[in-house]
Amino acid sequence: MSDQKKIANRGKRIPKKRVWLLSSASLLGLLVISTPTIIARTGIRDQLINAIIAASHLSASTEGASVGWLSPLSVDGLRINGMQNRFQVEVDRVTADRSWPRLLTSSPNLGKITVEKPHVKLMLPLTNEAALTTTLATNFTAAIHNAALSVEHDRLDEPLIDVNGIDLTVHLQESDQGMLLSVDSLDIYQHEELTPKYCSQLLGMINPSLQDAANIDGEFSLSLAKFDVPIGVTEEQFLQHLQLQGELALHQVAIETESELLQALSKLVADAHDKPVPAQTRVVKDALIQFEVREGRLHHEGLRFGFPDIDPELEIQTYGSVGLDQTLDAYIEIPRFDQQKHDELGPIVCHVTGSVSNPRLSAKNATLVVHSPNRDAPLIDVEGIDFTAQIENSENGRMISFEPMSVLDHAKLDRQLASSLLQWLEPGMQYSPRMEGEVTLWVEHLRIPIEAAEEDLPDLLEMNGKLVIHEATSFAETPIRQAILQLVSDLYDKQPSDSVRIALDDEVEFQLKEGRFHFDGLRVGLPDISPQLEITSHGSIGFDETLDIFVSVPRLDDDKQKQHGPVQCHLTGTVSAPELAAKNASLVIHLPNRAEPLVDIDGIDLTMHVEEWKGNRVISVNPTQLMRRQKIDRQLATGLLQLVDPELQYFPEIVGEVSLSVDSLRIPVGAQDKQWVNALEAHGKLEIHQATSLVKSPLRMAITKLLADLYSIHPGESIRMIHDAEIEFGLQESRFQFSGLRFGFPDIDEALQIQVEGSIGLDQTLDLQLQLPRLDGAKRAGKGVVHCRITGTVSHPQFAVTDASLIVRLPEHQQPLLDIDTLDFDMEIQFEGDTPVLQLAPTRIFDHQRLTTQRSEEWLRLIAPAIADVTAMEGDLSLTINSLRIPLSGSQQQLLRSTELSGDLQLHEVTTKVETPLLSAMVKVLADQYGKEASETIRIAKDAKISFELRDGRLFQKGLRFGFPDLSPDLVLQTNGSVGLDRTLDLTLQVPAALAAELGGEQGTVRFQVTGTIDDPQVVELED
Repeated sequence: MSDQKKIANRGKRIPKKRVWLLSSASLLGLLVISTPTIIARTGIRDQLINAIIAASHLSASTEGASVGWLSPLSVDGLRINGMQNRFQVEVDRVTADRSWPRLLTSSPNLGKITVEKPHVKLMLPLTNEAALTTTLATNFTAAIHNAALSVEHDRLDEPLIDVNGIDLTVHLQESDQGMLLSVDSLDIYQHEELTPKYCSQLLGMINPSLQDAANIDGEFSLSLAKFDVPIGVTEEQFLQHLQLQGELALHQVAIETESELLQALSKLVADAHDKPVPAQTRVVKDALIQFEVREGRLHHEGLRFGFPDIDPELEIQTYGSVGLDQTLDAYIEIPRFDQQKHDELGPIVCHVTGSVSNPRLSAKNATLVVHSPNRDAPLIDVEGIDFTAQIENSENGRMISFEPMSVLDHAKLDRQLASSLLQWLEPGMQYSPRMEGEVTLWVEHLRIPIEAAEEDLPDLLEMNGKLVIHEATSFAETPIRQAILQLVSDLYDKQPSDSVRIALDDEVEFQLKEGRFHFDGLRVGLPDISPQLEITSHGSIGFDETLDIFVSVPRLDDDKQKQHGPVQCHLTGTVSAPELAAKNASLVIHLPNRAEPLVDIDGIDLTMHVEEWKGNRVISVNPTQLMRRQKIDRQLATGLLQLVDPELQYFPEIVGEVSLSVDSLRIPVGAQDKQWVNALEAHGKLEIHQATSLVKSPLRMAITKLLADLYSIHPGESIRMIHDAEIEFGLQESRFQFSGLRFGFPDIDEALQIQVEGSIGLDQTLDLQLQLPRLDGAKRAGKGVVHCRITGTVSHPQFAVTDASLIVRLPEHQQPLLDIDTLDFDMEIQFEGDTPVLQLAPTRIFDHQRLTTQRSEEWLRLIAPAIADVTAMEGDLSLTINSLRIPLSGSQQQLLRSTELSGDLQLHEVTTKVETPLLSAMVKVLADQYGKEASETIRIAKDAKISFELRDGRLFQKGLRFGFPDLSPDLVLQTNGSVGLDRTLDLTLQVPAALAAELGGEQGTVRFQVTGTIDDPQVVELED
């Protein structure tokens, strides 16, 4: 520009106001242009965002923004917090569909917003106070990409929703109930691997029993059809209007869970199927679960899960709702174990109420099975029952606690019932093949542990209630029942009862605690023994089958019952091996086919137990003192004592005392008669103190007869058992074996003692060894006692005597009929009618025995009176007794007439002198007949055999032949006839007629009759 122009311009001045306006306009334009930049780069952007949101209870902050007058608003690092930190949003980027001026002018309708990687955190309810004074009034639709959503509730430990990486569309808009945050339908997961976290969040919300899962296997898919969250309302309004709908698909899911509800359910189902509680729950393949949140509750249907360890086909279906406050209102359908009943009645429906931490289960027409630890038979196994139970805490862990319930109402007694709860009251029922009656069961309290280890379960299971048994009858087959019935049956002198009757309407209170079943009030009747007999009991039975039971048994004798009361027994041990202790009791042991008991003792203390012994079940009595110096009476004498001394059973009055102790006594139970007798065993000591009885038994009569004859006296009437004789005995295999028995015969000899040992069978067979003292002192010193073995039976004994003396005496005769030493012989007792007879078996007394004057005894006088009492005799003889029968009872005349003797006497070349009156008379008659001097020598025919027989008091004989060589070498006489025990003679002599013919020409036989007595014989010739 030229200088002239410059000078011209200075002259023209611009007005100041215009300059200010221009400056202001320029500044304003610059400000307007720079405002978006200022807002985006300063704290004004947070104020602008809060103004756009227009919610006083929300505060927003950002990390950056893109703000333009015409371009859409874009915010980076947006964070929104509000409602007392119960609503938080963290967003990487938010982009609006319009510029910020339009957002301000259109607020609260913000249009559509695009959100990248938001993380929304909701703590429900969004307010825990009263309704907000200023409610959120902003409306928008947000397209959210790669979002994360966390929804939690104050009452829940785990989030309701905790997902990420999803795309969704969210609407915030006003509704009739206020502002509503809603989410469009979307698929959140497709065949996603199921983890413990997902299981707790998803399955746990639908069914809390599936929370706390571990060892999960499977996949799931999740889709939402509706999700509406009210904002800015009270908790009550929030729970009322919150809505959530969707589907959860489970693809072959298997889990292991520690959920208390599922453990309780598993316990009940496993017991019902008689299986162990499973460790794994399997959700059925491709189960589709519909769920919906409404009115504060999460409803679901279609959840099916199973227990493969119980039954691969078992499926349980659930439906119902869970409150956000964790209250439960769900139903579980459980198929019945019996398919026919399932088809008829449908599944068991269990209603679950209460809360997640304390669920409550109610069932109608259900099956309740409670298993006893370590036992096959359940404790309770009842169908058609209504029950209510809940899970509760106890000092021993979580328990299923049942409310009082009626389990049975006049239910017919069957094997299943008998082997369940009733077996703890009456263990015999579980073994009984048949039973009758009805049962009513009321359970006041039942608690089943669900977390206890198997070994701890018996101590933690609890139950109490009442059991009413209506006229129940069953059979006795358990050791404990058989033992009691055996004892009671013997006590009442009856055969063991087969049946047991529990008293009509017998109410039994019971309690199960600490592994033991306690009961009181059980009354058992034994109708086969006595219609009035009732045995009462109370006590406990452990799950380990140990016993602690007290039994009261009424006494048979009314006076004793009034005086002492019933017998009190204490049962311990186990069900299979019980032990019984009784105070002031009676021990009665009956033998089959015997009227009198083997043992019948009152007032003793007993301890016994049941055990297996040699293949038999027996009652084993512990060592005990059964009697101490007890007076012997008829009852004792016909029992155990008669096995030691059978004599006692025949004599009603016995004087003396007895002591009895047993080291062992085993009484079989439940066996047949023959097996029972063979299995009965006893060992102990019996002491007999100065016992005396009369001789009555055939056995004792025989012994007494032998001893009396041996001692040259008449049999005595009394027998005394030696004072304080100790007898060791053992009863085994049906035989009573003993040693140490000593008894004496005071009427024979005060010092006489006989020792006996051996055995007597319960069938009264004998196998005894007697030691008889010898009469001769020298023989007694040299040879000791005579041994006699007794066999046969008590009523028909047989004797085998070795190296003994055989002496047979007859009434009113000083000299014995037989008196023979060093002889082995056998004898037995037979009966002629009611009279016992001692019979000697055929015996060879002598065999070519040298004949001496010592042999000229009474038997020789009676058999061959012609040669008896000769001082000079040579030769030898043989003697055989074919039969000897001596009656043991009757008058002297009866004894004399009934004694029988027969045998043979052989004389081998015997020569003797004529010295006896009978020989002298015979020789004189013959000498006169022959006209010669009397002969001084007689020769007995070689091997002459004399047969003899004693009957009717006379000894008949035939066959004696002897000669008179001094008269005629060929003269041989033969004698026949009899000699009386009174020494009278009735003999016939026969002389060959040929010899008489040579002298006198006579033909035939010359016969002479000998009468008179042995000392004064009369010989006369008989005429034909």
